[in-house]
Order: sequence, then structure tokens, then C-alpha cells
Amino acid sequence: MPTSLPTTKKVSRAGLVEIYEALGNIKVCFDLPAHRWTAASMRTRMKEQIEPIVEQKTDAEKKRPNEFMEARDLLVRSYAKLDETGRPMASQNQYVIDPARRAEFEEAALALREKHKEKIDEFEAEVKKVNDFLREEIVATLPAPLHLKLSWFNKNVQQDTLEILFDLIEDDVTGVEVTAPASAKKAEKKAEKKT
Repeated sequence: MPTSLPTTKKVSRAGLVEIYEALGNIKVCFDLPAHRWTAASMRTRMKEQIEPIVEQKTDAEKKRPNEFMEARDLLVRSYAKLDETGRPMASQNQYVIDPARRAEFEEAALALREKHKEKIDEFEAEVKKVNDFLREEIVATLPAPLHLKLSWFNKNVQQDTLEILFDLIEDDVTGVEVTAPASAKKAEKKAEKKT
């Protein structure tokens, strides 16, 4: 990887937000304050590009049909299957609809949706608009000349973080021999003995 990082990159707006958020979340990946400062500095330099994107997402969220969402939640609870204590049963963070009352629930849910159709349609149109906006690729200015060095990261770094920040990380460990953990070496020796 080149030591001179590009100052611009073609990336979706959602990807740019991912980079910004990753720079904010990697504090635990660095042991030295100077390395955390570099990440914070990079993030601060991106803030001006990120704020309008986040603002779009926030504006869409304001159009969420809360009255419908609350009414639907109450409806789902009222048709949920109850446990032995009389509480609505849930599975994977969703209420379990009583199978004996499913048809009645679906009819009531459809009527509720129809009652709030205008607000729901408005919200869904706004969500589609924002999603299209986020997927659109732009030429973004990355915070150069600062960059992160691969050697700065400790064992807490996740692979997805490295993938997100790939273009901002200088590979300064090329040529360093990576040693296998002791358990892998033992397994390798066992395999050699068997042959």
C-alpha cells in the first residue's frame, strides 16, 4: 500500500458516514493517546462533510408516523399470545401473534394502516429519497495528510473496522513475520509426527 494516501475517494455517502463513525469508535483500538488524537483529528476534519448527510437522515426520521407506530404497537400487544403469567409473548424482539386470532389481527392491522395511509406513504417516500441519497457515490475529501498506521492498532481492532478504514491506514508492517499462536504450532508439530 502506498505511503502517500489519496486526498479524494469515490464513495457512497453512507460509506463516508461509516468511515466517520469508525474513526469515532476506534478509541479502544489504540494504546497511545497520540494515536487516538490522530483519529480524532481525522474525524474532526470530516465533520463538515458529514453533517449535511446526517441532517438528511434526521429530517426523514422527523416524518416517521409516530401515531401509527404507537397504535400498531398497542394492536400487536392486544393480539399477542400470552404466557402463563398473562404477559404478551415475544420472540426475536417481536410479539408472537396468537394463531387463533391471526385473521382478526391482520384485518385490524390493515384497517389501521389504511387510516394512516397518507402519513405512512409520505414517510416511505422520504425514506426512499434518503436511501437513494445515501447510496449515491460522491468524490469525498479524506482527511489527508494525516493517516493511521497499521502498527498502531492493538488486538481490539475488528476486521470490519480495518475494512472500513482501509484507505486511511498505511501498511507499515509489511515484511514483518507474523508468528502463529503457540496452539497452532503445537498442532503443526503433532501433524508432522504423524507423517
